[in-house]
Order: sequence, then C-alpha cells, then structure tokens
Amino acid sequence: MAGWKETFQSFWDKRNRHYLNLQAGGLEDTDISTVRELARWERVREDLRDRKVKLKRSTSKIEVLNVAEENPNVNIWYRVGVSWDLEQEGCQFRQSWMESRICVLKNKSGWWVTEDKQVEEEGQGGMNLSPPLDEEPLLAGAQSGSMHQRAEQGERYTDEMYEMSRGYNRHRAVEYAHRWWNSYNPQFKHFEVDCTNYVSQCLWAGGAPLTYSQDRTKGWWYRFETPPNWSFSWAVAHSLRWYLAGSTSGLRAREVQSARELEPGDVICYDFDGDGRWQHTTVVVAKDAHNEPLVNAHTTNSQNRYWAYRDSSAWTSNIQYKFFHIIV
Repeated sequence: MAGWKETFQSFWDKRNRHYLNLQAGGLEDTDISTVRELARWERVREDLRDRKVKLKRSTSKIEVLNVAEENPNVNIWYRVGVSWDLEQEGCQFRQSWMESRICVLKNKSGWWVTEDKQVEEEGQGGMNLSPPLDEEPLLAGAQSGSMHQRAEQGERYTDEMYEMSRGYNRHRAVEYAHRWWNSYNPQFKHFEVDCTNYVSQCLWAGGAPLTYSQDRTKGWWYRFETPPNWSFSWAVAHSLRWYLAGSTSGLRAREVQSARELEPGDVICYDFDGDGRWQHTTVVVAKDAHNEPLVNAHTTNSQNRYWAYRDSSAWTSNIQYKFFHIIV
C-alpha cells in the first residue's frame, strides 16, 4: 500500500500535467476544491481561446515548505511556480505566477488527497473602511512635491529617487514591478496580503509623491520608522481604490471606463464579489497584441497576467473593476 509521500507525489505528477497541458487531471480525488478548481481552469482555456493566445511552452516547479503529520491526516504546505511562454498574433510574452497551496491527505484504507487549495489568494485583502475623501492635512514640512524634504524625515531615499520625483516615471514603476514581482523589497514591511503594498511601492518607485497625515485614514504615505508606519491607502485595497478616486493633491489618478485606455504604470482595482468591498490591486506592466493590459501583482505573485483575472479562484460573475490612469 502506498504511503502518503507516494500518494502526494502521484497527485502532484497529475497536477503538473494539468499546469503543462491545461487538462483537469489530478483533481479526481479532491472534494471541496474540485468544483472551483475545474471551473477556474475552464475559464483559463476559454480566455486563451478568445484572446487567440497559444501556449507554446510551459514549465512548473514544486517546493515543499512544511509537513504536519496528525493521524489520520497529513497536511503539506507547498509552493508551485509556473511559467508559460505565450504567443498572440505574433506577439510573444511570458506569464509567470507562484501559488502557495496546502494539500490534505487522509488515511482511510489507504492514503487519499481530500483537499488541495491555495493558502494565499486574491480576494482576501479587502477592508470595508469608509472612503477617505478628505486628504488635506499634512505634517508640517512634508509637502508632497519634494523628495528631499521627505528624506529629512528619516526615509531612505536615494539621489536617483530624488531625480525621479519630477513627474511620474512609468518606465521606473514597471521596472520596479518586474524586479520585485516574486520577492519582497526588504526596505518595506512584507504584509501577509501584500497586493496593495506592492502596487504602492511601484507607484513610489515611479516618483509618485507621498501625501502625509497624522491620521492613517488620510493621505497616501509610508514612514520608515521603527516600527514602520503607513496609511491604509498604502496597504489596503479598499482604501487605495477610494484614495485614487478622490485625491486632489500628491498622487492623483483619473478613472477611465475601459482597460484598453490604461498605460503601463496604471492601476486596476478588483471587487471579486461585487459587494462594494474592494479586495485586490494590480499594476499594469504591458499591453498584449489586442491592446489589453497585462499586470503584475502580489499575494498570488504574478507577472504579465491578463488583467481580467478570470483565472483566479476568487473570480465570480459579479466581479467589478476600477481602472485608474495615474496623472501626477
């Protein structure tokens, strides 16, 4: 009789073929997660077909992070990284993502996989705060335009970043997004739900001016103190969505009606359930052959991912989007 290690290896071999071939194999033995996962991958196939995208090459790798044996169950926390080489009407690009998952095996007349699901996924980052519409109060001497003034408050800006403060440098924002899409800048706090913190860092790297307040519900700011401090709009998806909609100084944005109107360096906000609680944020890094945005994100760390997020297990038919063109 196969032990749990052999059972997990067999399960993963099937899942690996699933990632490589867009097939549903490997999920027969699961229960709770099966329906959501199968629906997710059906959407992936539909989207690739509708976008006329061909999967030319795929690679995937698994890393076991932790194992807890609690008779009769074994819980395995693992990370899987996937890269797809895609082609769309002569345009070639690579989409990559990293999923943190937990596999639960149960011993009942032999080992079975009873559940396999994502540990961290989109849709977990909402906070139903009231919209922070009043962004005026600033700390004395901390005007939004001068990088040098802000550095005097103990923030570790470089001379290069000071030069970047003369307007929003989209190239620098995108460059930063690619540099840190699957890792974490140690200069900043790493949040368990890191999507909005990551996008804020990309905007910051592009020279978007910080707007300070002594109230965390106001402004858009991060302080390199011990311990560090930040506004809700810096790290909470719901708050950044409302900040971008209402800001009249510092970091400002214009809402547009379609994703095609966005440029690299712009921002998309997501309400997966359509209930008014904004849960996720991405940064545009490129456009595909149809002028549709490709985005980078954290939480499920992703690079060059199609903006609509129908490949997310958090997606629902009620999803709402907000498209913000950065104008600072």
